[in-house]
Amino acid sequence: MKDSKLINLIKTFTPHEFRELELFIESPYFNRGRDLSAFFKCLKKFYPRFEEESFSEENFYEKLYPGKKYDKLKSKTLIHTLSSEMLKLCKEFLIQTGLNDDSHRREYYLLNRLREKRSYKEFEKIFNNSTANNELPEKGGALDFINQFYSAQNSMVYCIEKGDISGAVESIISQGECFAVAALIKGYRNHELSIAAKTHNIIFRENLIDNLMSHLDSPGVLEVMKKNNDKFYPYVVVNYAAYLMMKHTEDHKYYFEFKKMVDEYYSFFGQSERFYLYAMLISYCSLQCLNDNTGIFGREQFEIHKRSVELGLYKNSENDIMDIVKFRNIALSAFSLNETDWFETFVNDFINELKPEYRENMRYFSWAYIHFGRKEFGKSLENLIMVHNDFFYFKMDAKRLLLLNYYELGYFEQANSLIKSIKEYIANTKDLSDKLRDRERIFIKAVNDLLNLKESGNKKDIGILETEISKDIKLTFKKWLLEKVGELKGDRSPRAS
Repeated sequence: MKDSKLINLIKTFTPHEFRELELFIESPYFNRGRDLSAFFKCLKKFYPRFEEESFSEENFYEKLYPGKKYDKLKSKTLIHTLSSEMLKLCKEFLIQTGLNDDSHRREYYLLNRLREKRSYKEFEKIFNNSTANNELPEKGGALDFINQFYSAQNSMVYCIEKGDISGAVESIISQGECFAVAALIKGYRNHELSIAAKTHNIIFRENLIDNLMSHLDSPGVLEVMKKNNDKFYPYVVVNYAAYLMMKHTEDHKYYFEFKKMVDEYYSFFGQSERFYLYAMLISYCSLQCLNDNTGIFGREQFEIHKRSVELGLYKNSENDIMDIVKFRNIALSAFSLNETDWFETFVNDFINELKPEYRENMRYFSWAYIHFGRKEFGKSLENLIMVHNDFFYFKMDAKRLLLLNYYELGYFEQANSLIKSIKEYIANTKDLSDKLRDRERIFIKAVNDLLNLKESGNKKDIGILETEISKDIKLTFKKWLLEKVGELKGDRSPRAS
């Protein structure tokens, strides 16, 4: 019973959702079959873990039916039947809560039903104050225009029933426009998806979207839209600029043009779309950091992160939690520029925006990097060993910083052991793409060579290592490596903090 579909689903419910589920089950409108109230009350005693030894089918049956003895065949069948019905009710609850959270869908069905009931005055009142005109998070995105499509569909049927042919034609045109804009937005964003897929070693198949976009005269379409003062122009031109930026990553002018447009048309978009547009700017900067020997895009990336935090664009919506990867990326961007004071303020101010289960781990992770940036290597190591690096992105982050701390503190035996462990991880893990795997191998080789020179005291090969590090623009912790090479030239031993 502990590993049943029902229990595995209920385990995912938050305390608030669990309380709402109880009210849902007790409602005769929703629970029209077998009364499951008593069954739920018995389950309630074991929520949220459902791991107590007493949580067995036999004990559960005897709590559900006091005085009755458990029968392996009949009782087991009954418990399974009740569990199956409860699972169906839980799924129905998820449908209802999803509908409650989706104002567009609720409005669409309400307008549709009002029209069917010929309640036209109420229809007009609600339609004219439609949520499509409100400042919603998805405003300006493909989903927004798909929702507007459905709104126009209601309008079309209403106009036909009222004999308003002109209004019906306008609604049909609006439907087509909304679908076309949604398709263009998804099409322009498909190229970024292909880049992300390749980064994670995922095959990106030939698809209709890319085929259509490759044959589309976007500049011509946008020229006519701008000339006609088309209301959809800002949404199409911004996404086309993003497409050009990701299509021609080697030409930085497209990045700065897109960045300018995001600022210019910022008010046209809702929170979740603004979040996405800023994420695209950051994504481009990340790509450039791999090939940028000047540090320009490292600084640019940090400033975009910083601006996104100021604007509240560090999460998808106001009611959302902050994604742990987003937090980690902001933290490492600040660390790479030694912005430790800003980094510390960010951690203190935003750590509670993460899911509760991530906060402690990320706090230790962040402070390990902050202390390292301040050359407090002992404190960095103390925090780092508290990090549980079972999360994919933490694995290499933590291993790299641990290795650097070992070097700084003179723990060379531990460093050599860790290098061996990292090499095995890189060789066997499926989490890394080929590009990331090569990047990690280059980094480990550089640290290993540095460590060998430090331990041997051999200075004649320092110049060779320095040249290799200097010419590899994709090398992780390149600045630190060159600093350590410089110390070897001057034979300055690291000090523990």
